[in-house]
Amino acid sequence: MTPQPAISDALRRAIAAAEAGRFGEAGARCLQILAANPQDAGALGLQGAMAAQRGDLMVAIARYRAALTVAPRFVKALSNLGAVLSALGETAEAERLLTAALEEEPHHGASLINLGQLLLTQQRNAEAIVALRRATAATPNDAMAWNNLGGAYLAAEQPDAAVEALQRALALDSAVVAAWSNLGAAHYRSGRYAAAVEAFRAALARAATPELWTHLGAALRGIGDEAGALAAHERALAGNPDLAEARFNRALLLLGLGRFAEGWADYRARVSGRAFRRCQATTDTPRLPLDMSGRRLRLESNQGFGDELFFLRFAPALKRRGAAIVYRAAAKVAALVHPLAILDEVVVGEDGAPADVTLLVDDLPYALAATDTPPALPLTPDPQVQAALRARLAQLGPPPYLGVTWRGGVDKSGSLFKRAPREALARLAGEWPGTVLMLQRQPLAGELEALIAEAGRIAHDFAALHDDLGDMLALLSLLDDYVAVSNTNVHLRQSLGLPSRVLVPMPPDWRWMAAGDASPWFPGCAIYRQAADGSWNEAFARLTRDVAAARMAG
Repeated sequence: MTPQPAISDALRRAIAAAEAGRFGEAGARCLQILAANPQDAGALGLQGAMAAQRGDLMVAIARYRAALTVAPRFVKALSNLGAVLSALGETAEAERLLTAALEEEPHHGASLINLGQLLLTQQRNAEAIVALRRATAATPNDAMAWNNLGGAYLAAEQPDAAVEALQRALALDSAVVAAWSNLGAAHYRSGRYAAAVEAFRAALARAATPELWTHLGAALRGIGDEAGALAAHERALAGNPDLAEARFNRALLLLGLGRFAEGWADYRARVSGRAFRRCQATTDTPRLPLDMSGRRLRLESNQGFGDELFFLRFAPALKRRGAAIVYRAAAKVAALVHPLAILDEVVVGEDGAPADVTLLVDDLPYALAATDTPPALPLTPDPQVQAALRARLAQLGPPPYLGVTWRGGVDKSGSLFKRAPREALARLAGEWPGTVLMLQRQPLAGELEALIAEAGRIAHDFAALHDDLGDMLALLSLLDDYVAVSNTNVHLRQSLGLPSRVLVPMPPDWRWMAAGDASPWFPGCAIYRQAADGSWNEAFARLTRDVAAARMAG
C-alpha cells in the first residue's frame, strides 16, 4: 500500500508521451505496464487522466478509483478524481477527496486549485479565495492558478483584487483566454469600460466565441458605442442564436435606441427576478388576441418595485381588449395598485385561482405587440399620510423641499446598479435655499453623516419611509424638486405627474434612452448623463444651472 506510487522508467516514458500529446503511444505504454503489473497505480492514474482529457469521465472515474484501491494516499489520483466528481456535481465526495489530497500534501497546487473551483461552484467565495491564494503561493508561476484566483475575487465582488490577480496570470501567459475574459469582466464591474473593451478584444483575438462577442458588446455600450455594441451582439447570435445573454444585451440596446418592437422580443431573454426562471425568447410568451372578452388573465410581478410600476402602464391596453386582469403583486406594491380600476383583482403570495393566460408583467409589451410609450399609471397618496408628512416637514424646516438619492439597485454582478457621486449632490444640497431630505434606501454606515458634512448643512433622513411605498408616495408628492439616480421613487413621482431630475450613469438604463436630455417614458423629467469617459462634471454643471434657474423662475 504505497502512499505515492513510484515512477518506473516505463511509466516515465508513458507520461512524457502523454504530455507531448502522443496519447496513442501513452495508452499503449500503459497497457504494457499493466500487463506486467495490473496494480501499477501510476499507470492506472495516467489512464484516468487521459480519459478525463478526452471527456470520457466514467472511464476516468473507474481508472482513478482503481489507482486509489492500490494506493489510497495517491495525491494526484485523489485530486483528479475530486475534480471529475466536482464537474459531475458530486460535491460532497469531491471535497472529501480533495481534502484528503491536501492532508497528504498541503501545498499541492492542483488540489488547491480544484478545491477552490469546487468551493466557487457552491458560492463559498471566501473559502475559495483562501484555497486559491494558497495555490498561487504553492505554484507562483502557474498562470491558471492566478486566473482562478481572479475569478474567485470576481465572484466575491472584489473587482480590483481580481484585476491584480488576472494581470499576474497574463504576465505569466498572455495566451490564457479565460484570464483576458475575466480581466474584461473585472474592469466592466468597476466601470472601466474602455479597459474592458481592450481585454475582451484581446480574448477575442485568441478565441472568437459567442460569449466573448456579447461581453465585448456590453463593454462597447459602456463607452457609448451603440453601433459597435449592436454589431458585437449580432456576431454573438450568429454563432449561437440561443445565447440568452446576447439576446438580452441586444434588447437593452434596441430599447435604448427606440426600436421597441424588436427590443421587446429580445427582452424575454432576461433572467427573471421573483419568478426565478429564465424567460427565453421563445414561443412560451404568447401574443395576445385583440379581443379578450370574457378571458381572465393573471399578471405576475417579477423584478423590482420600480419595474412593477413601470410595466403596469401597459395594463390599460390589455383592459381595452376586454380581459379581466388579476395582478399578483409584491406585498409592498399591492396596497398602491389595489385601487386602480384597470385591475379587477390584486393578490399577494400564491394564488391558485384559474386563469386563461398567465404572463409576467414585464412580458406584457411583447404580448401586446406594443410600439408606443404609454404614460405611467396615476397613483394617489393617502390624504391623512400626506397631511401628517406635511406637518412633519414644516417642523423640520421651510420650503422649498429638495429630495436627493445617489444610489439605486443592488451592487452586485448581473444586477442593474446606479450610482452618482454623493459629494457632487452634497454641493448642490449645500446651495439649496430650503430644506434638504435624504431619500437614500439602505444607506451605508456613515453615508448620511458624510453628506451632511460635505453639504455643510443639516439634511434630514427619510430612509425609513422606503418600508412603506404609500408613505414614500405621500412624501414625494410634497417635494418641490427631486434629484436622483433612477429608482422606485422616480417611478412614484412619475405616477403623481411630477418630474424628477435624473442622474443617468453609463451605460444608460434603457428607459432613459441611449442619448438625449429627455425620455418618452418619463415626460417632464430632465436627464443628466455621465460622460463616456466616466466624468460627471458636465452633468452636474448643467444640473446646478438648471436648479438655480428653476428657483429663480419659481
